[in-house]
Amino acid sequence: MPSSRLKRFAVALGGSIVLAGCDGAPTCPEVTFDTEIDVPATSTTVSPTFEAINAATTAAPAGTVVSILSNQGTVAFDGRGPAPAFIYAEIPYDAAETTLYAGLAIDDGAWLPFWLYCSDGRLTKIFGEMTDRDRDVFVDVAGTCVGTGTLPTMTIDLPAQTIRKVALTCGFTVDSPPGSTPIELMGSEAGSANFLGDPVTVLPFHAVDCRSGCGSPGWYELHALILDQVKATVGFEVFYLDGSGVTAEDGILLPGGNALQAQPYPDATWTLDR
Repeated sequence: MPSSRLKRFAVALGGSIVLAGCDGAPTCPEVTFDTEIDVPATSTTVSPTFEAINAATTAAPAGTVVSILSNQGTVAFDGRGPAPAFIYAEIPYDAAETTLYAGLAIDDGAWLPFWLYCSDGRLTKIFGEMTDRDRDVFVDVAGTCVGTGTLPTMTIDLPAQTIRKVALTCGFTVDSPPGSTPIELMGSEAGSANFLGDPVTVLPFHAVDCRSGCGSPGWYELHALILDQVKATVGFEVFYLDGSGVTAEDGILLPGGNALQAQPYPDATWTLDR
């Protein structure tokens, strides 16, 4: 999903579709973070650096619908939604003549991160997740996906929300040595990290296994909510575990509405047990 890994994947696999070789990790015991998370109302204007899109499904599995106009609209998958949604990042993948658009939908009690796959004006796939379920959906769809020709100034208006029962995925540890940027994560537990200068709570709710089949070298992804209780912000972020250490990137922060900068943890070590 991130641009740096897409470039590696493109070199390794040419025209293959990204994530086609990535697998959901084996099933974890059902563990949840039961403290409710209050997300302040969002009313903000952001200026994305990529061309806005209009995207809509014309044929899809039951319960899957995309309806996006100038980067905003509704999305449904796995029977969830339609939920208010917006696009926050564009990820070109030239080798596959495909572009990914990262988005976030807001459901009752949960966030639904998603990625749209667009090629030659066509919407071909959607990859979606749910913060209250340790699972993903990755389905073929038919539809349209075209640029509007404008760099939009986008107003995001979302009511205050409470996120409940965040899933806690399993099978990993992430640790940093003294004197380095702090990060402490363990499967089936709430973790902690220093993120862009602030201490945050990290809730990894789903994992994507790209150690093989996604290009070389491979990597492992922890998809997580990050909570900054001092600043009263909540974000979605992807923690990438690979040979260079750990990096968090490709996320979005509310109520600010801005895509997040990358946060490296180059001295961190990690282990997997599934």
